[in-house]
Amino acid sequence: MNKKFGAALRFSLFCLFLITLPSAYAQTAPEKVLSSADVSAYVANFQAIQDQLDALGDKYDDYFFDPFEDEEDDADLAASFRRLREVKPPAEVEAIMRKNGLGDRGFLKFVIISYCTGIAFMEASYAGYAQEYGESPEMKSYMDTAMQNLAAMKAVIHPADLKLVSGRLNELAPLLEMEGEGY
Repeated sequence: MNKKFGAALRFSLFCLFLITLPSAYAQTAPEKVLSSADVSAYVANFQAIQDQLDALGDKYDDYFFDPFEDEEDDADLAASFRRLREVKPPAEVEAIMRKNGLGDRGFLKFVIISYCTGIAFMEASYAGYAQEYGESPEMKSYMDTAMQNLAAMKAVIHPADLKLVSGRLNELAPLLEMEGEGY
């Protein structure tokens, strides 16, 4: 597997499992959550948000789990994200988001922007892989599965939110240490 693709996939899994708690979820149409100002606040304050969350130390370790500890090869990423959207973060975490320009429901906005960045990055990467390996019969099955998974991931996000984030991928990807071409 290509190292860049593996890193992008691993990051996407990280975003999805970042703070998931077991809970019931209903499959409903995704809600539009983001504004351009939200994405701008994320970009402008990303490092401050990270620093402030880091400063909380292990205070919420029992609340949030290590995403790589529970990672499974056959994980349903879309279902995990649906559950993630239902997480009610601690007031202290929401205060950090609010302080850094994400307003009400800031944690949800932070997670959606991160998730959408992963999707947009994967989509750009897949386009490059399709060009590079499109004629390879060995890769066809792999690419078909990857595209099905990507479609399932996109289905849990409002298209306007994904479009907004995708349009700013070149600003967002470096923040999340995603490297690639074509975005």
